[in-house]
Amino acid sequence: MSWNITSVATEVELRFTALGPALTRVAVEHRGWEALTEQQLAADCALPGGYAGGSFDRGWAHILACLTAAVDGTIDTGAGAFGGAPGADGS
Repeated sequence: MSWNITSVATEVELRFTALGPALTRVAVEHRGWEALTEQQLAADCALPGGYAGGSFDRGWAHILACLTAAVDGTIDTGAGAFGGAPGADGS
């Protein structure tokens, strides 16, 4: 799928592999970053600091945690898209 949140579209591939009756591995490959300039990578995005500042890792960790919570039925709608995300406060 295309990821159109960046100023230049990147590509996200999700692979789901059944590991057991109640266990699935989700593999994420997010590619196309070479099309962005250093300035675009450093610009603020959904999280402060831009992708070059760690938003990429923190953002995907939050998205995958929400996916897990939705599957488990424990999703917390929180205070916005990244409210309560591990590391969202820069820690």
